[in-house]
Amino acid sequence: RPSGSAPAEGAKAPAGLAEVGAPEFFEGAPKGSDAAVGLGIMEEEDGARFLPLPLLGRACGLSGEDFEVAQAVWHEVNDSPSGIFTLSKDARGCGLMEWAGWEEFQCSMRAIVAGTRDPAFERDPAFEPRSIQGHIARAARGAVRAGPTRKEDVLKTLKQSLSPNDLPEDAAVALRSAISRRTRLALACLVDAIASQGLGPDAGPDSMGLVGQLPRTLFGFIFDRIDGRDRGACAFLGEILDSWDKRRCFSRKWLGDARSKFQVPKGANSERDEGRGWYALTAENLHKPPRDGDMAKDSARGRAEESSLAAQVSAATKASASGKDSGRDADRDRDRDRRSDSDAHLTAEQRLAQLMGGKASASPPAQGRSGRGGAEEGEGRRSPPPNAKKRPIQDDEDDETVQKHLEESRRRRAELMRKYKG
Repeated sequence: RPSGSAPAEGAKAPAGLAEVGAPEFFEGAPKGSDAAVGLGIMEEEDGARFLPLPLLGRACGLSGEDFEVAQAVWHEVNDSPSGIFTLSKDARGCGLMEWAGWEEFQCSMRAIVAGTRDPAFERDPAFEPRSIQGHIARAARGAVRAGPTRKEDVLKTLKQSLSPNDLPEDAAVALRSAISRRTRLALACLVDAIASQGLGPDAGPDSMGLVGQLPRTLFGFIFDRIDGRDRGACAFLGEILDSWDKRRCFSRKWLGDARSKFQVPKGANSERDEGRGWYALTAENLHKPPRDGDMAKDSARGRAEESSLAAQVSAATKASASGKDSGRDADRDRDRDRRSDSDAHLTAEQRLAQLMGGKASASPPAQGRSGRGGAEEGEGRRSPPPNAKKRPIQDDEDDETVQKHLEESRRRRAELMRKYKG
């Protein structure tokens, strides 16, 4: 049959061509493998993969010449809704936007996780947010492309990979603080980029489903338990919320609830105005190249912010641990002061009655000893050392005076007992 004529009856492409053929080939022939080379799978730098049209058509049961099968597949792709199929630049291969997007998203997420959770922070605390700028852009693009069929997988990967609460237990305080800060801000940047990509003119028909699930799934990880001492992070998240409100990415209910969880600092913000640091990863600046000197400035500022936050967290941890011991000491001091204050207001007779009331009756003076010696035994006093100097006995401390005080104390006590019992 002449070239360019309609394909034969047997070369008619069945419905659901992409769902039947391409995923099986791509799963069985990973990128860069010998199987991919043998099948003639075309691969591009952005992660897109294309299966030759004749091979895809024959896998779906088409028969005929290669050009007839390729033409039938080409017509099927053109008649399909946008956002599902993608053709290579030379129109010789067909791919799935979902499959290419999922691979691009996975590769970029691995790079982002490696950058934000790098244990080398203890040796070199410098971290440059621009080092993951390209990965943020590619991950957002891949997530939107894969969204129609892998929306749940995308959201699950974001939660598990960039949770600021999932920290290594054996890591130092400085490393845990830095990892929590980096993952929280990187997740906010990814949500910002996905919302911009998913609401853009090049997004597929089902991308709104992914964007609509972002607040319910990820806002808790971004805005819960923010350290108010980290003024840089609070200022950045406040700017992100303002941007979402202006662009109408999410409902004001979600944005208002997120804004109520932390305090946004006021004042000048040179990083925001110049698009440096984490502000270079926002949707507004994501595709702008860095200016001369920005990398060095961002690295120095990021190192200072993370070191300052780590020092504050470490100091707070030590203070809470030592506060328990100091609290117990303070309680003992207060009890001792109360006893001293209460005893200071007692007269000599009241003190003597307080000492002799319970103890002298329990241990009466032995026979053959003086009243003073018995009183000393009743009070449980220690006998003076042999070589100690004897102090003179005062008039109010002789045996007759002490005995008189005791009799008066016992009489007053008996009167009080009769009064209260009656």
